[in-house]
This record gives sequence, structure tokens and C-alpha cells, in this order.
Amino acid sequence: DDVGLSYAILSTNETGKWINYTDGTYGSPIYFNGEANEWKWANFTWNNASFLSGGIGWKIYVFDSTNKQNVTEGSFFVQYKRNPLSCLDSDGDCNVENIKEKDDVFEMIDLLTFPFGWIEVNEWDSNISENVLMNSIKLIVEWKTDEFFGANNINVDYWDGSWHNCAGPFSENSSLQQTICDLSLSPTQFNSIKVRLRGEDQDGFPNAFAYVDNIYLLANFTKIEKNYLIVDLVAPKTITYLAQNYTFIVNATVYCEGGGCGNVSGLLRYNASSLYPDTPIGSSPTTPFYIVDGSAEKNCFTNPLDDANEFCNLTWTVNATGDIGSVWSIGVLFNSSKNNTEANHTINATVEIQGCIVDITLSFSKIDFGEVFPNSFNNSALGNSNDAYNITINPGSCNLNVWIKGSDLVGANTIYVGNISWNNESTTETARRLSYEYS
Repeated sequence: DDVGLSYAILSTNETGKWINYTDGTYGSPIYFNGEANEWKWANFTWNNASFLSGGIGWKIYVFDSTNKQNVTEGSFFVQYKRNPLSCLDSDGDCNVENIKEKDDVFEMIDLLTFPFGWIEVNEWDSNISENVLMNSIKLIVEWKTDEFFGANNINVDYWDGSWHNCAGPFSENSSLQQTICDLSLSPTQFNSIKVRLRGEDQDGFPNAFAYVDNIYLLANFTKIEKNYLIVDLVAPKTITYLAQNYTFIVNATVYCEGGGCGNVSGLLRYNASSLYPDTPIGSSPTTPFYIVDGSAEKNCFTNPLDDANEFCNLTWTVNATGDIGSVWSIGVLFNSSKNNTEANHTINATVEIQGCIVDITLSFSKIDFGEVFPNSFNNSALGNSNDAYNITINPGSCNLNVWIKGSDLVGANTIYVGNISWNNESTTETARRLSYEYS
């Protein structure tokens, strides 16, 4: 610019709409000193811990001292979360479901094992195409140990042909730790990576354990030439229990990263003859599933997906007719009409068919009394007037009895549990006082 540069701002669409950042987020804006007729860099660092998977578009706007602007063409990169599919450990009983998400459900490892106790992930839920440029790769392990039992030399390693230590050694710690390794790998190495946590019990009595809550890989990459189908199984969850002869929803989303994906379709499958989904679910009444609202293959309503980051969402309603206690794996395979757009399969959900399930809906997260004066009586909760406090037993649920109890509210003063009354009818006349015991 021959007038003089003023500032540059970064714009991204990770929230679902384009946002121009002017508050310091990602280092934006960057201010210049009125330079004219010379090249200047505008470098921003994107880092959003809450955005784990999906395509992200970005642009840079540059303004001169007269407030005229220019903008780069929209570019895209992909943030990609990779979850474990199976695991091994030195105890011989690793349950991969315990390390798939941060949920305070831990996989225990006895550290009193020669030469060390360990847990290893060597199989993942999906791979990436090799036609990508890796921008960053993070290995995240969330763990803790017993304290005062001798746990020590806690390390995080990865394998790309041989083992490399990327974090540690750490001492014992009873608080949940998040260990992050920044890795430099090719797409081939990324697809075949193994990771492990290992540690030692240095005194041997009593046994010291490590507890692992979550292991995953977070990759940031830019596609090279080829476009991408980025897929997500929204429902059901990773492990879901279904009531026999009741319907459930399968919902999946596909994004066209980079544009030009053509006509895209999704095929709903289950594992009729293998460990993983391999057979389309039929639309005629049969076992263990059948679709009640169309066929297994559905076309995207927004076809063709030719614009960058265009997406579609598909839903199937499925009846679970299999034997009680049977366990199945289901997922959605997305295909494109374009040869340069590879098919991609969602992660799989494990579903177990039950005679009934505990299925309730709680319509409230808190009970609000507003402002209440001391020594006043019959103060109604604010939601009583519109019956806002409901616990609903849903169709397909087992027969349930709902019990209620409470505890004192302790602060500067104590409000005893008996000050609260409740009723399962919309009246206070027959209300009962809350107590410490279930009633």
C-alpha cells in the first residue's frame, strides 16, 4: 500500500459464523507503523482448546491509514481428534472405554510390574489421508496416581518405529494431570502411531497404581489438493443401551472440507458378520434392526456439497428388535460422487439391547426460591406456578420408583433440610418435609 498500513485482523468461522477478532484473541489485531511500499508479515496463532474436531476457515483483513481494506482468499485447516479403539496394559485387562473421554472413569494400572507398569494404545478409531500437510500434532494423556505408595518415574512415550519419551519422568500425584506432547510426524507415522504411559512402584508395599482417564491425539492439518469428508456420529453415544422393540435415533453430520465434494450420501450399517459395521440396516421388519423412515442410504438434502466447508446432517429412525442382551456396533459410511473425495466412516457406537432401560428426563437443573425473608413461611419455588420441576419416565423405560432426600445447606449459617417441603402433586396442602432419608 502506498498510503501506509494501519492494522490487520484475523477472521475465523469455528463458531459457525465468521467472526473478526479485535479483542486480542489469537493475537488479533496486529498494528503496523504506517509502513508504505514494503512487505510486512501478519502472523496469528490459532489455539482453541474447546474446538476438538472439524474444519475451520480463516481470512486476514488488512487496513491502511485511510481505513481502506483488503482481504485474503478464504483458506481452511482441519482440527482432528483421534480416539483410542483398543488398548493393552501390563495387567492384561485394559478396557478402552475407560480412556475414551474425560469422565472420571479410570483405567487402573498396577505399577508394581517389572520393569514398569504400562498402558498402551496402538489402534485408533480412524486414519487421515496422506495428502495433507500436518500443522501440529498433540498427544494428550490425563492421569493421576496413588500418593505415598511409591509411585514414581511416570512417563509418556510414543512409537514411530521405536519408542520415544515425550514427557516425564513425573513424580506421584493424586490430582488429575493433563500431559501434552507436541509431536512432529508424517501422515503415515500419525496413522500408525502407538502411545503409552508407564511408571514404577519404588517401594512395593502397598501396591501403587496409576489411573488413566483419557488418551487422545489432536491434529491440525491442511489438505493438499484433495478435499475431505469430515464426519461425526452425533447419536447414539459411544455406548448406548436400547429398549427392545423401541425406536432410537441415529444422527450423523458430514462436512466438505475444501469444497468440490459433489453429491454426498450416508449409509447406515451394523456389524452383521464382523467386529465393525459391514452391512446396511434394512427397511423391512427384521432383526436385529430395521429402519422405519426410509432406507439405509440417504442423500444429503444440500447436494451438491461444492462450497468450502459445506455440510449436511442425516437422521434415521431405527427399531431395535434383536435379542435381549445382544451387543452390536453401528456407524455411518459417507460417500461422494467425486473420485478425488475419499469415503469416510464415522466412529462406531456400541449398542446393547435390553428388556427395558432406565430412561428419565429431568426438566430442571436447580430449584430457585428467589429472595426469601428470614422467618417467613410457604415460600413457593419460582417454577411451581408453571409446573417446571418435572421428572418424566420415558416410553421404554423400566418401571421405576423415584425417591428423594436432601442435606443441609451449610455456609455462614445452616439452613436445615427440613425447611424444604415437596409434593408429587401441584399443591402445597399435602406437602411433606424433606429429610435426610429417602422417602
